[in-house]
Amino acid sequence: MRTRNRAGQPWLILAAALLIAAGCSGDSGTAAPPEPTPGDIVVSVAGAEASRGLLIRLSGPGAMTNIRAATSAYQAYSGSGSEGVAVAVFGTFTAGPLLRMSVPDTRAYQQYSAAVVESAGPSNAILAGPAPTLKVGR
Repeated sequence: MRTRNRAGQPWLILAAALLIAAGCSGDSGTAAPPEPTPGDIVVSVAGAEASRGLLIRLSGPGAMTNIRAATSAYQAYSGSGSEGVAVAVFGTFTAGPLLRMSVPDTRAYQQYSAAVVESAGPSNAILAGPAPTLKVGR
């Protein structure tokens, strides 16, 4: 009759128990969503060199507060409405940052939008032609 060497079996049982325990650790593999990162996002402008005044509509998933001109060369005035926030910006525009605003989560900046409603020239007449381009970023 042949006998087996059972000296190595306790290690095998221990290894199997550890693998089972690791699989049943209660971790479903999904991490909790990260905490919001409040802060400022920026609206930049391009193609507004002929404009002296812009009426802009802002919208997004969270509250937009502390809306202000990005530089001292511009003046900005804002008001909330049913379709978002309207902002009138005045100045001699150059390509680059136009507005800054505080939002509850800066990581969601791509969900915010900015659109030119009207553009006025130096004589305050509404300008025809393509509207300046706005881009929201961090």
